[in-house]
Amino acid sequence: MGATITGQTFIRQQEGPWMPQLKKYVKQMNDYELCQYFKMGKPIVRLGTSPRFNISLKNEEIETIMDILNKYGNMSDSNLKVAVYRTKPMQEILKKEKSGQKTKNIPIIHKNKTILDYNSLSV
Repeated sequence: MGATITGQTFIRQQEGPWMPQLKKYVKQMNDYELCQYFKMGKPIVRLGTSPRFNISLKNEEIETIMDILNKYGNMSDSNLKVAVYRTKPMQEILKKEKSGQKTKNIPIIHKNKTILDYNSLSV
């Protein structure tokens, strides 16, 4: 697609990519557009029953979301982490870490560009 669906920035955290605004958005939509609960200490999010607005997505975006859910939706946390760390942007970050660079909290995706795009601009 060449862009994020949310347009949000994702940063590097120890457990993998993280969207800093996620907690705020989940809280704002909880009990409306979505419902968050915890199972065995892990947060679970599902569609809510009282949406206040309609979410409009392009067919390509819906297909991408469904592909992601089908591929990763039933993975364990550890298998999901392995899959994330095998992506090209995360591989680039791991390479930077091995060379001694600090990579925690750096943007992985920002303004619809990945760390790979930024690296090619600076060469």
